[in-house]
Order: sequence, then structure tokens, then C-alpha cells
Amino acid sequence: AARRMMKLTSFMKSGGVLTARQQILKEFSKEIGWNFKTNSVLEIPMFGDFPFFKRKTIDHAYNVFKGEYRGVQMKLMDVEFYEGEFIAKEVHKHTVLILSPPFPIPRFRLDKERIFDRIAGMAGFEDIEIEGHVDFSRRFKLKGKNVQKIKAFFSNEIVLFFESHPYYHLESDGKNILILKGNRISSISEVKALAMYGRELTEKILK
Repeated sequence: AARRMMKLTSFMKSGGVLTARQQILKEFSKEIGWNFKTNSVLEIPMFGDFPFFKRKTIDHAYNVFKGEYRGVQMKLMDVEFYEGEFIAKEVHKHTVLILSPPFPIPRFRLDKERIFDRIAGMAGFEDIEIEGHVDFSRRFKLKGKNVQKIKAFFSNEIVLFFESHPYYHLESDGKNILILKGNRISSISEVKALAMYGRELTEKILK
């Protein structure tokens, strides 16, 4: 724990010169009216309730966007985490977006069919099909325990939104929605696309 704290402290104090990517991201944050910080170790949200982060340890979050859209809090960030220990330790980096609506939402997981079926913490979750949306059920894997609440949440507009947009992996812990894609840090264009994806999904959720 002491070594990890020293690492985090060192990371927070690392140089004040922005990389080319960070400079562009900072300008993008101004365009959309969000705050942007390069080093935000102390603002790491609680990822523990998301199945994707089960058995993973977050080292730090950085390049953190914070904003609000129609009352929904939004955080977009790069995160570094690891699995295992010692010689079995594997370090990963992802770019993630978290939406926090001001009301409870059902717990669920949505991804391209069967990609994340082995994720820890999803055992016993039922595969859910949305009536009247055969293409959606064919292309996506929707899982969760409270089937009726999940079906009510996935309105026609939300289903059509997912059908007409690129694939992302989504998870809800009942309060927040985690959105990510791929297993690496996103490019600048991908960060912009993720932010806009979050805004558009927010509009559908609020209808």
C-alpha cells in the first residue's frame, strides 16, 4: 500500500507540460463546456460495483473530463488498472465514460453478443430479449436479474439508439452507467465520439 501511495503521489506531481494529446483534449473540453484535469488521482470513482472491474485494482485515473448534461453527471477518463500480483500481474489501460443520472436505474450489462460472457460477477444473470426487436436481440447480449425493470428501461427509442450506433460495452451498477470500448486508451477522435455518444444516450434515457 505504501509503494502504491508513493506511485500515486509521484504521478500527481509529474511535470506540468501537457502532451500533444492532452492539449487537444483540453481544447475539446472547452468546446463542450466540461472541466479537464490531466492528473486526478484523488477523484477516482468507485468502480467496485461494475462487473468489468471485479478482481481488478485501479492504480489511477487521469485526463479526467467532468461535466453535466441535462442534469446527468458525466465523467470521461483514462484509467490504469491491473489484474493479478507479482509475476502474474497484468497492467491495462482503458478510456471510460460514466453517466450518473439523478434517479435509480436497473442493473444490467449490454455488449456485442458474447464478447464479455466470461466477465466475473455476471453469473446467474439472465439473457434478456426485447420483444419486437429481433435485430437488437441478435446483435447484442443484454443481461440482468430484474428482467421487468430492464425491459421497461430499454424503451423503443433506447433500443433503436443502440441499433444505429457503434458498439460499446455498457454496465449499470444501479446508480451509474459505465461505457467503454476496446482494451486500450482511446484516440482523440474516439474520445470525442465517446463523449457525444454519452450525450445522445442521455437524451434517450431522459425521455
